[in-house]
Amino acid sequence: MVVALAACAVTLSLFQIASHDTWLHLAIGRHVLATGSIPDADPFSHTVPGAPWTPHEWLSGVILYLVGLGGTSLLILLRVAMVLSFLAGWLMLCRRRPGALWGVALLAPFVFTFGPRFLIRPFLFSSALVIWQMVLVDTALRTRRLRLLCLLPPLYVLWINLHSAAVVGWAYLVIFTAGLALQARLARRESWRELADLRSEADARAVRTLALWVALAGAAMVINPNGLRAVLYPLGLFHGWVQRASVEHQSTIAHLASLGGGKNRLVLFALVVMATWAVALGRMNLGATALMLLVTGLAIWRIRNTVDFGLLAVALIGPAFGEVIAGALRRLSPSRVVGVGRLMTALLIAVALACAVICFPRSDHHRFGFGVDQTRCPTAALEFLERHLPPEGEGFHPMEWGGAILWFLGGQEDPADGVRVFVDGRLLVYGYDFLANDYRRIALGNMQDPTWLDLLDRHGVSWILLDRANRDFTPLVRALYRRQESPTPDERDWGLVWFDDTALIFFRADAFPPEQWQGMALGFQADPAWVREQPAMLIRSHPEWREKLVAMIEENPANRSAVELLLAMEEIAGTEEHHIEALERMLTFDLTDSLRADTEHALGVALLRAGEAEAAAEHLERAARIAPDSAAIQLSLASALWTLRREDETVAAYRRVLELDPESIEAREALEEHAQGRLWAEHPSAVTP
Repeated sequence: MVVALAACAVTLSLFQIASHDTWLHLAIGRHVLATGSIPDADPFSHTVPGAPWTPHEWLSGVILYLVGLGGTSLLILLRVAMVLSFLAGWLMLCRRRPGALWGVALLAPFVFTFGPRFLIRPFLFSSALVIWQMVLVDTALRTRRLRLLCLLPPLYVLWINLHSAAVVGWAYLVIFTAGLALQARLARRESWRELADLRSEADARAVRTLALWVALAGAAMVINPNGLRAVLYPLGLFHGWVQRASVEHQSTIAHLASLGGGKNRLVLFALVVMATWAVALGRMNLGATALMLLVTGLAIWRIRNTVDFGLLAVALIGPAFGEVIAGALRRLSPSRVVGVGRLMTALLIAVALACAVICFPRSDHHRFGFGVDQTRCPTAALEFLERHLPPEGEGFHPMEWGGAILWFLGGQEDPADGVRVFVDGRLLVYGYDFLANDYRRIALGNMQDPTWLDLLDRHGVSWILLDRANRDFTPLVRALYRRQESPTPDERDWGLVWFDDTALIFFRADAFPPEQWQGMALGFQADPAWVREQPAMLIRSHPEWREKLVAMIEENPANRSAVELLLAMEEIAGTEEHHIEALERMLTFDLTDSLRADTEHALGVALLRAGEAEAAAEHLERAARIAPDSAAIQLSLASALWTLRREDETVAAYRRVLELDPESIEAREALEEHAQGRLWAEHPSAVTP
């Protein structure tokens, strides 16, 4: 069982780096080590420079930076190690509790299904420490080695400098201690005899000792650069005002409001209380466990996308559920409990793993493997910025990309030597007023309200980096395109200079000399739909657009958006200069079956027109295998086979066309000519896809 669960944990933890917080904490760790001190004022932004700020999670940044020196693969392996540590602590907590492992076997795959939620950020350390602190306390109480409890204060000094969620972990211990105290009180009652293990005065003294060390651990948390503010920090986030302040979180807040945000917090609180008491009370009765399972279901339904500690609470409920299974099994078959238990364990693992695969969060688009998730981090755009950054001025960008900009473009030793950000994930540093006014008003880019242009001027913005997938910035993108295409020369002050599948980059025109700007500005929109709406004469009169696209593709062959745009321009202009190369490049991308069939078809027809019938037939045959029910592809394939004088295959292709489309005049005439021996008299036409 342990091997199966470990394999499940590793498999569901091997994801590319997708968290935006990862880059921010790497940059913080680099800055702390480079300067040899923990900052007390903001060194990273150009909008609130010098604002009071001390990174209360500075130690996590230092650790992540030191690990990241070995490459992104080591960061991902660190996450795997933390998840396995979580599993090891979980098993240690359950190993002396009858039947607890059965509950672990059932719930573990569901917990590890949320492997992508264990992001490479400070919470990664909390997810392991919250379990191991319970192992420490459980070991001290069971073995009567209460001296182990003196490790709690230094543990919390370390923890509060790793992650502010140490406060939540401490709340677990408080609830756990309260559960033990209640258990000792209930042990005096006959009706609660089976529920309690704490029966002696020694047990009561152990609870009092634990309470003392828990109190000292709480006091020790003020030993951090932020003092008491780090302890109170989670309360501000729990209130949720920072989510309401940011543009990116508007849809999330609306979704949570529809479910009832207050109910979410109530469910989480009840879940944490029941989970910690489940550990404290040992053997839970059936009614209590049924109630916990109900709360667990509510938690998974309501808060799985927002609360990390909810998953840990689910993990702690597993042992209590397993004990209920074990108790029922002993009552049903006391003489065969070992054999039946093993069978139950095997069945639970099989069922849980199957359910975990079904419940796997594919909708989150997490990608397996090592390295950086290119759909979440604009690495190619940042490389372009590094080479072509305007000589003067600052930038505007989505808040979620601030950390990546700091890490990839920030100063190695002094942040002032690198690119500074407009905003990043440190929401409390910027405050509600700045996020709701300056940041939000620029993002909305209202053409009827030009104050967004004044804000760009006020902050000295000369470059704008935007997320193509984030619809919150669509108004700003459209406004910048209108400025680029304005009939008034003085208003053409912004222009598109780079785009790929992830990002768009606009530069201010007056940040460069006129001749350099002419060679840099693309002049068109990065949207094939826009190209297809333009008159063919416009596309033909701007051959430099296609040349710039070809140069972009040569510089970054993975830029699928540039390839699609080049194909659209070639289609509208009616030119074939780059058509075949662009289609061949399209086939290197991850395409759906229907799109791959269409691309193979288009490439086959283009090659046929270019006189390369052999290569055309190969592509058309592949298209026919992918889409065997397409009469158009079969008709084009018949044309290529006719050119190659492959008579039997040509006739078979025309017959297949008639099967798919009985009204096809071309196929009917070709078969009649074949019957009359005149099939090679006139070249048939291929169907343009």
